[in-house]
Amino acid sequence: GDRAELSFEPKDSWGRVCADDTCPGRKCHLQDDCFFVRARKRLHRAGVIVCNHALFFTDLNLRDSSSGAASLLPDYRYLIFDEAQHIESIARRTMSIEVSNMRLQVLLNQLRKREGCHLDAIHKAFALNGSFFDAVDHLESNNKHTLFPTPELIKLGQRLQEA
Repeated sequence: GDRAELSFEPKDSWGRVCADDTCPGRKCHLQDDCFFVRARKRLHRAGVIVCNHALFFTDLNLRDSSSGAASLLPDYRYLIFDEAQHIESIARRTMSIEVSNMRLQVLLNQLRKREGCHLDAIHKAFALNGSFFDAVDHLESNNKHTLFPTPELIKLGQRLQEA
């Protein structure tokens, strides 16, 4: 479920049972009184864990990228997914990286403004960025959201990554 799907507004209780990105977590001076912190502590003793798809896939991605050294959820043996019809799109959003010509240009411009940046490398990356997305535009694909790598794209992507 989702808060937006509720037929009522839980104004009085919502602030006591949720946390947002400003929550200091373990550094919070209200540790003993915080529902969220207490729930996180109990999580590791739980026999059944209910979490949303995004949290599950974020945990899976974190475990994979850290070779199992880090996780958000405790180890589990079984999983039950509610609303599994949405799982593929959520997995794709959570575990993929979205890039665009404009986004890379913005990032490169931000790098260019930093003191001590390597201007030659940034200019090379700008040129490769243009070449890469020109090649993407010329792909013959009905689905521009999922691209199958061609040898040219792989080579340009590697050169862009090296720059």
